[in-house]
Amino acid sequence: MLIQEKILLKSTLVISLLGMLLLIALSSQLPKENTETMLISSLEETPQGTQVTIAGAITAIQNTPSMLIMTIQDASGSVKVVADKKGMETKLKIKTKIEVSGMLKEYQEKQEIQASIIKILEKSK
Repeated sequence: MLIQEKILLKSTLVISLLGMLLLIALSSQLPKENTETMLISSLEETPQGTQVTIAGAITAIQNTPSMLIMTIQDASGSVKVVADKKGMETKLKIKTKIEVSGMLKEYQEKQEIQASIIKILEKSK
């Protein structure tokens, strides 16, 4: 190997290692998302703006031209979920069990979830 090739190989290795260490350091600074499913009743103690995940059955659906507004209920209570219709492939129905992840917001003095992810757990029959 030529001296230039050895220097290039060593510098490439050092830069790669520094890059990996930088990525590890930056990843520890990122906020952790709450991926654990919560009971709806526990949303009352959760601060606005928190990323939450709940699961339950759809008990009401309201369609608007651009939004889908649903009421989701589990054994502990119910909450309104607002979702953008754009990108929704599946038509959701009452009694469908879903998991919703999104931002907890307050609208007209009531809590609601602005959905970012909706996953069907069990379709209604």
